[in-house]
Amino acid sequence: MRDIYMSTIINGNENIFAHKKIGNYETLLEHSFKTLSIYKELRADTLSELINKLDLNNEFITYLCDLSVFMHDFGKATPYFQKLKMGIDIPDFVLDDGFSTKHSQLSGDLFFNQGFNFLTNHYTSIDINDVPKYLTILTILTMIVSKPVSYTHLRAHETE
Repeated sequence: MRDIYMSTIINGNENIFAHKKIGNYETLLEHSFKTLSIYKELRADTLSELINKLDLNNEFITYLCDLSVFMHDFGKATPYFQKLKMGIDIPDFVLDDGFSTKHSQLSGDLFFNQGFNFLTNHYTSIDINDVPKYLTILTILTMIVSKPVSYTHLRAHETE
């Protein structure tokens, strides 16, 4: 897993928060790494079995699955979420009318873009007949990221 690479996706990450409890904030990166760690504990055997059945590139599928978990809350980086949900002081002129704090769809969009870029940049030599399989997996994972509350996500909150 490219943990160092993925941590550079969020610029200025020390000031972007995912959750707050009384007197304590959890940064988006802290939350993302914690959720990814729990997911990795759970996925070991199951993911290998799935990849073998699909007869696709193990590295790509593992990366996509890990990335989907890691990026599941990236939509929280918007100024709207930070101000309205986290209580961070953000000037009103930064905010436009009509935006909301719902972050899941944006997280899904960001994940799809990152996953598609990874596919096109690293796997240009894959069998053309397998492209629909990869795109289907990417699409399914995007739908999962866009709809919050997975078992892994709930486990990450239990450990807080």
